[in-house]
Amino acid sequence: MHIGYDISYAQNESNIMKMLASTQTLPKAGIDNEHILISIACLIIITGAFFVFFKKREKK
Repeated sequence: MHIGYDISYAQNESNIMKMLASTQTLPKAGIDNEHILISIACLIIITGAFFVFFKKREKK
C-alpha cells in the first residue's frame, strides 16, 4: 500500500515538472527558491517540535 502510494506520488511529481517545463511560464530559479523555502520551513517546524519534546521530558 505504502510503496504504491510512493510510486504514484513520484509519477504525479514528474508529470507536474513536465508541465512546468513545457509551459515555462515560471522561471526555474523561482521554483527552486520555493522548494528551498518549503524545506527550510519544514526544518524549523521539526527542530521546534524536537525542542518542545525534549524540554517536556527534562521537566519530568
